[in-house]
Parts: sequence; C-alpha cells; structure tokens
Amino acid sequence: VWNDWDAAQRDLYILDSSGDLVFHENITGGLPSNLESMVINLIPSSTCDEGFVEILDIPNTCVVFDQSPCFHEGDLQVIVDIAETNEIFILDPLHMGSQNWLEGRLKRIQVGNYSQGGNIELTSLPESISGLENITTLQIDKNALTSLPEGIGNLSQLQLLITSNNDITSIPESINNLTQVWYLDLGYNELETLPDISNMTSLLYLYIFGNQISSIPESICDLGLDWSGLDNSFMPYFACGGNSLCEDIPECVENSDNFEIGLEANYYSFTIDLFQDCSEDCVSGDINADGSIDVLDVVNTVGFILGSSTPTDAQGCAADINSDDNIDVLDVVQIVQIILN
Repeated sequence: VWNDWDAAQRDLYILDSSGDLVFHENITGGLPSNLESMVINLIPSSTCDEGFVEILDIPNTCVVFDQSPCFHEGDLQVIVDIAETNEIFILDPLHMGSQNWLEGRLKRIQVGNYSQGGNIELTSLPESISGLENITTLQIDKNALTSLPEGIGNLSQLQLLITSNNDITSIPESINNLTQVWYLDLGYNELETLPDISNMTSLLYLYIFGNQISSIPESICDLGLDWSGLDNSFMPYFACGGNSLCEDIPECVENSDNFEIGLEANYYSFTIDLFQDCSEDCVSGDINADGSIDVLDVVNTVGFILGSSTPTDAQGCAADINSDDNIDVLDVVQIVQIILN
C-alpha cells in the first residue's frame, strides 16, 4: 500500500467509513488546522429511525438477534423505570438482568436474585411495564415482589410469564387479557385466590403450587389444559399442590392426578409431593368458639354423641379433645376436667 500510494514519510491519509480516500497531505510542516472537524464530519450519523437510539456498547447478557445497534427509547425507559422503582442506580438499561432484542424491541427480560437474573432483587414493578408492546417472555422469579401491576394485562404479545418464588398475594384481573400466554408460573407465592383466567385459551402449562389458594373459579375448567398429563420431560402441564383447596373445588382441578404435587423450588427439575393443607384452626374444648370452655361446650359435645346435632369441621376439631378421631364420652370427661381444673 505504501508503494502503491507513492507515500512519503509523514504523509497523512484519511479514509471514510467506506474505505475511500478523502484526504492526502504531507504533514511535515504540521497537521492541518481543520483536522478535528474533518474527522468528525466523516463519522456516520445514526441510521436509527425516530424513536430509537443507537447503542454500540452491548453487554454479553444482552443478545440482539439481528445485530441492530438501534434500541427503542420507550422500551429502554421501562427498564430505567424498573431500576429506579427499586432504587437501583448503578446499571445502564441493557445491563439489567439478561435480555433479548429484535428489530430494536425488547422481546425477553429475565431479572431475579440469581446469576441468570443478574443477582438483582426487585420489590415492585412500575405500571409503565405495560409499554413493552413486543415482549414475549417476562421472567421475574426469585424476587421479593408482593404484587403485579394492573398494566401487565396490556402485554398482548406475552407468551411466557414466570413469577415464581416471590411474595405475591394477589394477581390483577387484567391477567385474563393475556390470550397468547402458553406458560404461566405462579408457584411459591402467597396467593389466596386465583382470578378468572378462562380467556387465557393458549395456556399449555399452569403452575399454582406452593401458595395459600383456597378458592378457584369454576371457569378454570373452560381451559383446554391436560390436567393430569406430563410432557416429554416428565414435567406436569398443571400442578396445584401445597395450597388450601379443601371445599368447592372445580372438578377438573380436584380430579387431576397433579392435585397434590409441585416442582422442587430451586431448579424445577423434578416433581415433589405437596399436600393440600385442610387442617382446621380450633381450640380444643371450646366447641362454640366463644373464647371460654364451660358447661355449654359439654352440652354441645353430648349433643354430638347422642346425634341430636351434627358438628361442623371446626366444632368436630374442638370436640375431639383427645385427638382419637372420635367424639365420645372420653372427650366429655376431659372437657369437664378442664372446667374443674
């Protein structure tokens, strides 16, 4: 190249981004005064469309499928909102957990207190998450979330929603709008009820084990789930063990072979037994639950023995004071002894 260009010592050559020569001068007498502006003018301007910003420094945890340097400003702002809501001020947006992007839009984000999630613990999600119009996977397991924003129901392209191992006490009714979701994991939270999800007709996997759920809408049976089946990896399509499903259970749930199983919490690699908690809270001897053990409790217990009245589950628990699964004269004797002390 030196010979082909007939270059002399101290010749300066400047090429543009296409490799074409745009400047040649011997600089023995000094650099040209306009050198800085000349180089700046040769830097290609951003080719990103309006509403997108060019970012060239991409971390390894961020996979851009089409290698585009353009990122949607709105999607980036949502990630900033997540960070600020949780008082995380040390990360650039693309460094939050692990991410996948395509055509400048966020397709997948995984954030949680483990290596793949970036070792970040979230306590809440902003309503602005509804702006992630193209996201297909939202994986926010192993955090300290207590709720999900109502706006989550606006994620019309969402296909996988993974919220396990949090402290979530309720799910917004808007979740029923997520008609493209085929994998829904609500396992190991603090849920007491499950909202209507009968519109989520794409569901193939539904995990609600390890909560405190005591009621499920009958409409859940409108879903076309394989209630008792296992996939090729021996993972259940449905599992609801470890709850408090004791009465008024939808038939499809109660008859499921997976009614009292779940997946082990750390890696979800195999099933475990998780039995329903149907124990009654009662005070032994206080049959009428009036806060004291007295002659009225004796009268009630005698009535159960003689068959003149039928105990409720709570009353039966309180009357069976010796826990032998029978209500008889031995229980009456012990109640009298308590009264007489």
